[in-house]
This record gives sequence, C-alpha cells and structure tokens, in this order.
Amino acid sequence: MIEMPTLTEKDASGLELPTAVSRSGVFHATQSTTLATLITVSDELRYGGSIHPELRTVVPFDVRFERTQSGYAAVVHELEEYGLGDTRSEALEDLRKTLQELYLSLEQDKARLSEDLLSVWTRLKSHLIQIRR
Repeated sequence: MIEMPTLTEKDASGLELPTAVSRSGVFHATQSTTLATLITVSDELRYGGSIHPELRTVVPFDVRFERTQSGYAAVVHELEEYGLGDTRSEALEDLRKTLQELYLSLEQDKARLSEDLLSVWTRLKSHLIQIRR
C-alpha cells in the first residue's frame, strides 16, 4: 500500500506527486500528474466529528461547501447554520464552533424557546446527545 501525502487546499494546486499513487487499486498516477488533477473534493459531506467534549454526534450533519468572496462557507441547510473560513477546513471548524454554541445556548434557554427555535432545538437534538464525563 502506498501512502498518500496529507495536503491542505492551499498547497494542492501545482504540487507534483513524487511517486505513483493508487486510489482503491483502480487509478494510478504518474510522476508528472499534479495533485490538483487527482484531488476532487466534494462540495458536500456528512460531518460526524466531535462538536463538544460533552456532546456525541449520533446522526452526521449534511454539510455543503459554498464559495464566498473571501473563501468558503460550510452550511447545514437543515438548521440554517454556517461556518466561514479561508479554506474548507477552517469553515468546517467554524461550523463546529457554531453548532456547539447553538446547542449550549438553546439547551440553557429551552424552557423559553419560540416555536421556531424549538423546531431548531428538536432537529439539533436529533443529531447530538449529551454525555456527562
């Protein structure tokens, strides 16, 4: 098995592979193939990463990346929440923080939520459960 180098979006364009790379044993690249040609990052993903040490993701969030004037937005359309960043990774990290803050603030005020916010709270709780450490 050939190891694939880990890259950021900023250094993927124009970087040439030093050796051939196997992608599931089907696609083989030559030394002259650039990583920008090999890497096709989807505009959508399912995010099930850690939101907070006391929260566990039980149903991943459907995240869509959208280009902005200054970078990317990682958007969860179901909740109408987003994160921003220069790269997709930074936008996803900002989204993680946004979801954390949203959960903690709605949990704190759950007895006083409007119908709209109660709907958001219910959808958010379908993705996350609270665990005590």
